[in-house]
Amino acid sequence: MLFMTEALTEASIRLPKYIGSTATTVGGLILGQAAQQAGLVSSNMIIITSAVTISNFVIPINTMIFSIRALRYPLIVLSCFFGLIGVIAGLFWVSCYLANLRSFGQPYFKLFFNERSKSIHTDQQKGESTV
Repeated sequence: MLFMTEALTEASIRLPKYIGSTATTVGGLILGQAAQQAGLVSSNMIIITSAVTISNFVIPINTMIFSIRALRYPLIVLSCFFGLIGVIAGLFWVSCYLANLRSFGQPYFKLFFNERSKSIHTDQQKGESTV
């Protein structure tokens, strides 16, 4: 189902603006109904796949969408083989990779570090009062 929604999304990007959204919606409805009636997927799977597809449109940056697409498939493979433990291990690996990543000589997660407490600590070592 995820591959089909990816194909529909790619088709909507390449079609003209007014036709693309209609084609994606109609194509998704037809494919979802046909797959469910054929017994290939359950109704719950269609609902989850639809929610994931709709949530992809919330992300405003195209490069971020591509990176999420690239991460999604290895996480799905891990979940197929190892279940929830595989997903947690995959997310842990991605978090560790991003924590070790550096951009322009600065840690990638520098935004999440507490810079203020670091400066207070160095000021107190110098004997200055921060109050």
